[in-house]
Amino acid sequence: MKFDIFIRRTFEALKISSQNRLAILLGINRAGITQAKNKGTVPDKWILDLYRKYGINPDWIETGKGKMFIVERNGSIIVPEYKSVTCKSQTLRW
Repeated sequence: MKFDIFIRRTFEALKISSQNRLAILLGINRAGITQAKNKGTVPDKWILDLYRKYGINPDWIETGKGKMFIVERNGSIIVPEYKSVTCKSQTLRW
């Protein structure tokens, strides 16, 4: 998957606007985002992680078609709300 498409759709779904925040939410180092950007492609594991952690539809990330989020069995949709994230001894707010 092309990096620029991935970033645009992921930012939209997660309501974020920085690659640093994406790295935190994926649980990876910021350098991993930079490496993917330089290669122009995204590891499949990131797409799978976004589905598992936040319910983002992998097909929507790849094609832009279908629903942004996968509906759970009970009918609810996983929509992340991010006010702050604690990383070790530091809290980031946005």
